[in-house]
Amino acid sequence: ATDWNFLNRSQGIIQREVTRQKEEVQPLVNVNYATFLINDIGFDRFPPLEGEFGDITINGVYDIALYQRIGGLRTENPLLVSTENGTKRGVYLFGEGIWKWRAQVYQDTKSFEDFDNFLGNVIQYVSSNKRKERLNVSAESFYYGNGNITVTAQYFDKNYTFDARAVVDITVKNKETDKVTTVPFLLSGSVYEVDLGALEAGEYTYTVKVKDQNLARSGSFTIVPYNVEEQFLNADLASLNVLAENTEGRVYNLSESDELIERLLNDKRFTPIQKSRKNVVPLIDWRILLAVLIILLGTEWFSRKYNGLL
Repeated sequence: ATDWNFLNRSQGIIQREVTRQKEEVQPLVNVNYATFLINDIGFDRFPPLEGEFGDITINGVYDIALYQRIGGLRTENPLLVSTENGTKRGVYLFGEGIWKWRAQVYQDTKSFEDFDNFLGNVIQYVSSNKRKERLNVSAESFYYGNGNITVTAQYFDKNYTFDARAVVDITVKNKETDKVTTVPFLLSGSVYEVDLGALEAGEYTYTVKVKDQNLARSGSFTIVPYNVEEQFLNADLASLNVLAENTEGRVYNLSESDELIERLLNDKRFTPIQKSRKNVVPLIDWRILLAVLIILLGTEWFSRKYNGLL
């Protein structure tokens, strides 16, 4: 028994045409609803609610969770819609008799739990005054080229519940070359994760975005080139001595470089050796060449014989 004349006068978010004509409306889930998590608890099997015929106008930011289905046909009118106006939130159900849905859930599952969780999410959304970040990104300032270059992200719905349905991408730009690369995150447990190991060493800026959501986080990181020779500034003398003893060699200091050169020049193990390989093939094995040669010789003999040169 909603007094729509009173509601139309007292607030400006929801405006509805008053016709006083009743109709039965059934729920149809909006699979793109992203404000908070709504599990499909069997809405397509739910009995119809009693709605009122007439156009509905919604002002401000809103998201439709359930559409009205009349006689098996989907309409663009909302049955359940959430709104957000600054710090004020609202959820509107355009139908009476929701107790029938709870009874239907019990009849299907022998428990009220699924329906109560659904209604709990709705109440949590309108009553929450949290203002946490819904998109959190974790990235290091520096990465080494030989290690894992991994960036993780967490995305929460407006109830601040982790949402595993999101499509999250990271766009990376090399500051030096201006090359831009976009890579999708993969869901890994309760986080989204992306491996950027294919990137070259350099300085990068990045932006992480959630598809169809006005959420983004930006930052920067540096990939440090890894060269094993540059990781050690001093020789490991103890290891070199062990290696020399095990291979019948000797360790030379920098001041003994002339002695090292002289020894290498006189060491017979490093004398240049020239090797050659000769492959002899009898002419008879070249059958085609032999046949051509015989034909040429025969032709010459016949020509000389014909011209009286023999």
